Amino acid sequence: PPSISKLRGNVVESEFGKVLPTHHPTSVLRNWSQRIVTILDLHKALRESESPTISTLPREIWTHPTIEDCYNWFNLYGSKAELLAFDIETVLNRQISEISFASDSIHALHIPFFYKENKQYINWWPDTATEVKAWKFVKMILESDVPKIGQNCIQYDCYWLLKEMNIAVKNIQHDTMQLSHAWALELEKSLGFLGSIFLDERSWKGIRTETNKQND
Repeated sequence: PPSISKLRGNVVESEFGKVLPTHHPTSVLRNWSQRIVTILDLHKALRESESPTISTLPREIWTHPTIEDCYNWFNLYGSKAELLAFDIETVLNRQISEISFASDSIHALHIPFFYKENKQYINWWPDTATEVKAWKFVKMILESDVPKIGQNCIQYDCYWLLKEMNIAVKNIQHDTMQLSHAWALELEKSLGFLGSIFLDERSWKGIRTETNKQND
C-alpha cells in the first residue's frame, strides 16, 4: 500500500467513506516538523467534513487534438485566459514529450508529441510536417502576450523550451514553486504537496490509469 507521505492531505475513498489521511499524533511528537503540515491537513478535513462525498469540478479537457483543434481551443479559451497555465513533460530529462495548457480550472488542452509503447518511442503526429505545425502552435501561444503561470516553469520548462525548441516564453506572471518558497520556506515545494494543501480533490497521481509513467 502507498505510504502515508503519498496519501496525506488527499481525499480518498475507503470502506469507511471519504477520509483524509494525515500523520499520526505520535509521529508528530517524534518529528515536530510534521506539526504545521498536520494542522493544515486538519483544517482541510474540517472543510471536507461539510459533505460526505468527494466533490470534483466538471472539466473539458481536449486530448489528442488535431492542429485545427489546437487553434480552436486557443480561440475559445486560451486567448481569453486571465492566467494561462502551461506544463511540459520530458523523457529521461532529454526530450520534450508533451505539453499541456489550462485557461482556468475547467478547460485544458493536452498536446502529445511522442509516447512509449513496447519499449519503443512512437511519434504521435502522422508526419514531420504536421508535427512542425504543432510546435508552431505551441510557439505562438507561449510567445503571445497572454499572462502565464506554471510550476517551476522559469527554471525548468522555459529552459527546455528555449534550449530544445527555440521558444522564448513571454509574460510569465507567476511561478507557483517560487510563490511557495515565499509562502512557507520550510515546506515542500512539489506540485503534489501544494495540491494536497490547497485543492479539495483527489490526488491526480492517485487516479490516473497509467501507473508506470516514465516521464519526469
